[in-house]
Amino acid sequence: HLRSGSVRVKQSEQVALGQPLGLIGLSGLTEYPHLHITVRRRGKTIDPFRGETEGTECGSPRPLWRADIAARLPYAPGAVYNAGFAPGDALELRVTGPDGRTLMENRVPMDRRQARRFAAVGKRNTAQSWAPGIYRGEARLVRADGGRSVASVRTAEIEVGRGSR
Repeated sequence: HLRSGSVRVKQSEQVALGQPLGLIGLSGLTEYPHLHITVRRRGKTIDPFRGETEGTECGSPRPLWRADIAARLPYAPGAVYNAGFAPGDALELRVTGPDGRTLMENRVPMDRRQARRFAAVGKRNTAQSWAPGIYRGEARLVRADGGRSVASVRTAEIEVGRGSR
C-alpha cells in the first residue's frame, strides 16, 4: 500500500539503520495509507518494542530500538486483547468522530473458549476527505454476565488534519 514504485528494498533483504524502505501513499484498492511490516530476528517474528518473539513467555526482553529512538516512539501493543475469552463474552468495538457521534460499531460475541481473538470495525468514507479532528476508537471486553462487568477497555486516538484522504 505504499506509493506506486517507491519500494526500495527486496523481501528478505537486511536493512541498515535509517535506510528508507519506501514512501507513504496509496496504491491499489486500499481505503487509507497504512503499512504491514514484520520484523524478524534470527528467523523468528519479533515485536521490536519489546524484543519478544511469538510465543515468548512473560518477562522483560530487551527492545531492539536504541534508547534515544525508543523515547520518541510511543509503544502501542500489537494485541488489543490477550485476556482469554469464554462463551458468552463479547468484544465491543466503537469509533467516534470529532463531533463525538458514533461512526461505526461492532459487537463480536464469543462462542468458544480461546486465548486470543481478532476483530475489526470499519467504514468506507464516501466523502472526498475525512473531517479534521480527533477520532477515537474503543474496544471493550464484556464478560458473559449480561454486560455488568467489563474486563478490559482499550482506547486509541488519531488526529486527522485538513484535506486528509
